[in-house]
Amino acid sequence: MTAALKLPVATHGLAKQSSSASLAAMSPSKPPLRDAGLGSELSRTKEKVEELTKELDVLFAEMGQNTVLIRTGQRHEFRIAAGITRSIEVRLPASEGEAWHVEAECRLDPTKHVIDPLADNPDPQLLPEELFDVGYCDTARHSSEGGPYRQSSEAQAAHSTHFTTDFSSFFLNLCAKRTCYVVFKSKATPTETGQSGGAQLKKDGDSTDSDDSTGKRAATRAERKLNRKIRHKRKTFSVDTRDRK
Repeated sequence: MTAALKLPVATHGLAKQSSSASLAAMSPSKPPLRDAGLGSELSRTKEKVEELTKELDVLFAEMGQNTVLIRTGQRHEFRIAAGITRSIEVRLPASEGEAWHVEAECRLDPTKHVIDPLADNPDPQLLPEELFDVGYCDTARHSSEGGPYRQSSEAQAAHSTHFTTDFSSFFLNLCAKRTCYVVFKSKATPTETGQSGGAQLKKDGDSTDSDDSTGKRAATRAERKLNRKIRHKRKTFSVDTRDRK
Protein backbone atom coordinates (compact mmCIF):
# COMPACT_ATOMS: atom_id res chain seq x y z
CA MET A 1 0.00 0.00 0.00
CA THR A 2 1.18 3.40 -0.79
CA ALA A 3 1.16 5.92 2.03
CA ALA A 4 -0.98 9.03 1.48
CA LEU A 5 1.05 12.10 0.94
CA LYS A 6 0.28 14.99 3.29
CA LEU A 7 0.58 18.33 1.59
CA PRO A 8 1.48 21.29 3.79
CA VAL A 9 -1.32 23.80 4.17
CA ALA A 10 -0.41 27.52 4.31
CA THR A 11 -2.56 28.82 7.15
CA HIS A 12 -0.43 31.80 8.13
CA GLY A 13 -1.52 33.92 5.16
CA LEU A 14 -5.21 33.11 5.64
CA ALA A 15 -5.11 34.12 9.31
CA LYS A 16 -3.47 37.40 8.41
CA GLN A 17 -6.12 38.18 5.79
CA SER A 18 -9.00 37.35 8.16
CA SER A 19 -7.56 39.56 10.91
CA SER A 20 -7.14 42.45 8.48
CA ALA A 21 -10.74 42.07 7.32
CA SER A 22 -12.06 42.07 10.91
CA LEU A 23 -10.06 45.20 11.78
CA ALA A 24 -11.37 46.95 8.70
CA ALA A 25 -14.93 46.08 9.69
CA MET A 26 -14.41 47.40 13.22
CA SER A 27 -12.80 50.71 12.20
CA PRO A 28 -15.23 53.64 11.68
CA SER A 29 -15.93 54.52 8.09
CA LYS A 30 -14.72 57.96 6.98
CA PRO A 31 -17.02 60.15 4.89
CA PRO A 32 -15.95 60.52 1.30
CA LEU A 33 -14.10 63.68 0.45
CA ARG A 34 -16.76 64.41 -2.13
CA ASP A 35 -19.48 64.78 0.56
CA ALA A 36 -17.34 67.18 2.61
CA GLY A 37 -16.71 69.33 -0.45
CA LEU A 38 -20.41 69.36 -1.30
CA GLY A 39 -21.29 70.55 2.23
CA SER A 40 -18.87 73.46 2.09
CA GLU A 41 -20.17 74.41 -1.36
CA LEU A 42 -23.76 74.42 -0.08
CA SER A 43 -22.70 76.62 2.85
CA ARG A 44 -21.08 79.15 0.51
CA THR A 45 -24.14 79.13 -1.74
CA LYS A 46 -26.41 79.80 1.26
CA GLU A 47 -24.29 82.77 2.32
CA LYS A 48 -24.43 84.22 -1.20
CA VAL A 49 -28.22 83.80 -1.29
CA GLU A 50 -28.58 85.58 2.08
CA GLU A 51 -26.39 88.47 0.88
CA LEU A 52 -28.39 88.73 -2.34
CA THR A 53 -31.66 88.73 -0.36
CA LYS A 54 -30.44 91.61 1.80
CA GLU A 55 -29.39 93.57 -1.29
CA LEU A 56 -32.80 92.98 -2.88
CA ASP A 57 -34.57 94.12 0.29
CA VAL A 58 -32.56 97.36 0.27
CA LEU A 59 -33.27 97.85 -3.44
CA PHE A 60 -37.02 97.25 -3.02
CA ALA A 61 -37.08 99.67 -0.07
CA GLU A 62 -35.34 102.36 -2.13
CA MET A 63 -37.81 101.79 -4.97
CA GLY A 64 -40.73 102.26 -2.59
CA GLN A 65 -41.85 98.61 -2.69
CA ASN A 66 -40.93 97.73 0.91
CA THR A 67 -41.37 99.55 4.21
CA VAL A 68 -38.28 99.51 6.40
CA LEU A 69 -38.90 98.89 10.12
CA ILE A 70 -36.69 100.75 12.61
CA ARG A 71 -36.89 101.76 16.28
CA THR A 72 -36.56 105.05 18.07
CA GLY A 73 -33.36 106.08 19.83
CA GLN A 74 -31.02 105.07 17.02
CA ARG A 75 -29.30 106.80 14.11
CA HIS A 76 -30.28 105.54 10.66
CA GLU A 77 -28.98 106.37 7.18
CA PHE A 78 -31.20 106.15 4.10
CA ARG A 79 -30.84 106.66 0.38
CA ILE A 80 -33.71 108.45 -1.34
CA ALA A 81 -34.01 107.60 -5.04
CA ALA A 82 -34.93 110.45 -7.37
CA GLY A 83 -38.69 110.95 -7.66
CA ILE A 84 -39.62 107.90 -5.56
CA THR A 85 -41.29 108.04 -2.15
CA ARG A 86 -39.56 105.90 0.44
CA SER A 87 -41.58 104.66 3.44
CA ILE A 88 -40.18 103.92 6.89
CA GLU A 89 -42.02 102.56 9.94
CA VAL A 90 -40.68 103.76 13.28
CA ARG A 91 -41.65 101.40 16.13
CA LEU A 92 -42.25 103.03 19.51
CA PRO A 93 -41.44 101.33 22.85
CA ALA A 94 -44.00 98.71 23.85
CA SER A 95 -46.29 100.10 26.54
CA GLU A 96 -50.03 99.51 26.61
CA GLY A 97 -52.11 102.67 26.89
CA GLU A 98 -49.04 104.93 26.90
CA ALA A 99 -48.89 108.22 25.01
CA TRP A 100 -45.52 109.25 23.58
CA HIS A 101 -43.94 112.59 22.85
CA VAL A 102 -41.82 112.09 19.73
CA GLU A 103 -38.92 114.27 18.66
CA ALA A 104 -37.70 113.53 15.13
CA GLU A 105 -34.95 114.98 12.98
CA CYS A 106 -34.07 114.20 9.37
CA ARG A 107 -31.26 115.96 7.50
CA LEU A 108 -28.77 115.43 4.70
CA ASP A 109 -25.90 113.09 5.49
CA PRO A 110 -22.86 115.34 6.07
CA THR A 111 -20.53 112.55 4.92
CA LYS A 112 -22.23 112.43 1.50
CA HIS A 113 -23.43 116.01 0.82
CA VAL A 114 -22.16 119.56 1.03
CA ILE A 115 -24.07 121.02 3.97
CA ASP A 116 -22.92 124.64 3.62
CA PRO A 117 -22.66 125.66 -0.06
CA LEU A 118 -21.03 128.97 0.94
CA ALA A 119 -18.21 127.31 2.85
CA ASP A 120 -14.65 127.82 1.58
CA ASN A 121 -12.99 124.90 -0.22
CA PRO A 122 -15.80 122.30 -0.01
CA ASP A 123 -14.82 118.69 -0.45
CA PRO A 124 -15.02 117.93 -4.21
CA GLN A 125 -15.99 114.32 -3.47
CA LEU A 126 -19.21 115.38 -1.71
CA LEU A 127 -22.51 115.62 -3.54
CA PRO A 128 -24.21 119.02 -3.81
CA GLU A 129 -26.91 120.04 -1.38
CA GLU A 130 -30.33 118.53 -2.16
CA LEU A 131 -33.73 119.47 -0.79
CA PHE A 132 -36.22 116.75 0.14
CA ASP A 133 -39.73 116.35 1.59
CA VAL A 134 -40.80 114.63 4.81
CA GLY A 135 -44.27 113.50 5.88
CA TYR A 136 -45.38 111.80 9.12
CA CYS A 137 -48.53 109.66 9.37
CA ASP A 138 -50.08 107.07 11.69
CA THR A 139 -50.86 104.00 9.58
CA ALA A 140 -49.40 101.96 6.73
CA ARG A 141 -52.44 102.82 4.61
CA HIS A 142 -51.85 106.56 5.00
CA SER A 143 -48.20 105.99 4.17
CA SER A 144 -48.95 104.03 0.98
CA GLU A 145 -51.64 106.51 -0.13
CA GLY A 146 -49.47 109.57 0.54
CA GLY A 147 -51.52 110.97 3.39
CA PRO A 148 -53.22 112.43 5.20
CA TYR A 149 -50.12 113.41 7.13
CA ARG A 150 -49.98 114.32 10.79
CA GLN A 151 -47.19 116.72 9.94
CA SER A 152 -45.20 117.48 6.81
CA SER A 153 -42.32 119.64 5.64
CA GLU A 154 -41.25 120.30 2.06
CA ALA A 155 -38.11 121.28 0.14
CA GLN A 156 -35.62 121.56 2.99
CA ALA A 157 -32.17 120.14 3.68
CA ALA A 158 -32.95 119.60 7.36
CA HIS A 159 -36.30 118.80 8.99
CA SER A 160 -37.04 118.84 12.71
CA THR A 161 -40.41 118.22 14.34
CA HIS A 162 -42.17 116.93 17.44
CA PHE A 163 -45.64 115.54 18.10
CA THR A 164 -47.59 113.35 20.52
CA THR A 165 -49.15 110.01 19.63
CA ASP A 166 -50.67 106.98 21.34
CA PHE A 167 -50.10 104.68 18.37
CA SER A 168 -47.56 101.86 18.65
CA SER A 169 -45.60 103.27 15.70
CA PHE A 170 -45.58 106.06 13.15
CA PHE A 171 -44.63 106.18 9.48
CA LEU A 172 -42.20 108.44 7.71
CA ASN A 173 -42.35 109.19 3.97
CA LEU A 174 -39.29 110.65 2.23
CA CYS A 175 -39.17 112.07 -1.29
CA ALA A 176 -36.67 114.10 -3.33
CA LYS A 177 -36.36 115.30 -6.92
CA ARG A 178 -32.78 114.04 -7.12
CA THR A 179 -31.08 111.13 -5.38
CA CYS A 180 -29.77 112.06 -1.96
CA TYR A 181 -28.65 110.53 1.33
CA VAL A 182 -30.22 111.44 4.67
CA VAL A 183 -29.77 110.71 8.36
CA PHE A 184 -32.80 110.15 10.59
CA LYS A 185 -32.90 110.26 14.39
CA SER A 186 -35.88 110.11 16.75
CA LYS A 187 -36.57 109.97 20.47
CA ALA A 188 -39.76 109.00 22.29
CA THR A 189 -40.55 109.92 25.88
CA PRO A 190 -43.75 109.01 27.78
CA THR A 191 -46.16 111.81 28.48
CA GLU A 192 -49.16 112.04 30.79
CA THR A 193 -51.24 113.99 28.29
CA GLY A 194 -51.48 112.39 24.87
CA GLN A 195 -53.64 113.54 22.01
CA SER A 196 -55.62 111.24 19.82
CA GLY A 197 -53.46 109.42 17.30
CA GLY A 198 -55.86 110.29 14.48
CA ALA A 199 -55.84 114.01 15.14
CA GLN A 200 -54.15 116.33 12.66
CA LEU A 201 -51.08 118.09 14.00
CA LYS A 202 -50.18 121.57 12.87
CA LYS A 203 -47.67 122.06 10.09
CA ASP A 204 -44.51 124.10 10.42
CA GLY A 205 -45.34 127.79 10.58
CA ASP A 206 -49.04 127.34 11.42
CA SER A 207 -50.65 129.02 14.43
CA THR A 208 -50.97 127.21 17.74
CA ASP A 209 -54.79 127.34 17.71
CA SER A 210 -54.96 123.77 16.46
CA ASP A 211 -52.65 122.63 19.25
CA ASP A 212 -54.78 124.40 21.85
CA SER A 213 -58.03 122.89 20.61
CA THR A 214 -56.44 119.46 20.37
CA GLY A 215 -55.03 119.78 23.87
CA LYS A 216 -58.50 120.53 25.20
CA ARG A 217 -59.83 117.35 23.60
CA ALA A 218 -56.94 115.25 24.88
CA ALA A 219 -57.54 112.92 27.82
CA THR A 220 -55.00 111.87 30.38
CA ARG A 221 -54.23 108.25 31.03
CA ALA A 222 -55.89 108.46 34.42
CA GLU A 223 -59.10 109.72 32.83
CA ARG A 224 -59.07 106.93 30.27
CA LYS A 225 -58.59 104.32 33.00
CA LEU A 226 -61.40 105.88 35.02
CA ASN A 227 -63.71 105.78 31.98
CA ARG A 228 -62.93 102.09 31.47
CA LYS A 229 -63.72 101.38 35.14
CA ILE A 230 -67.02 103.27 34.89
CA ARG A 231 -68.05 101.30 31.79
CA HIS A 232 -67.14 98.04 33.55
CA LYS A 233 -69.18 99.02 36.62
CA ARG A 234 -72.16 99.91 34.46
CA LYS A 235 -72.04 96.54 32.70
CA THR A 236 -71.80 94.71 36.04
CA PHE A 237 -74.69 96.74 37.47
CA SER A 238 -76.90 96.00 34.47
CA VAL A 239 -76.22 92.27 34.74
CA ASP A 240 -77.05 92.25 38.48
CA THR A 241 -80.30 94.16 37.81
CA ARG A 242 -81.45 91.62 35.19
CA ASP A 243 -80.63 88.72 37.55
CA ARG A 244 -82.72 90.24 40.32
CA LYS A 245 -85.71 90.59 38.01
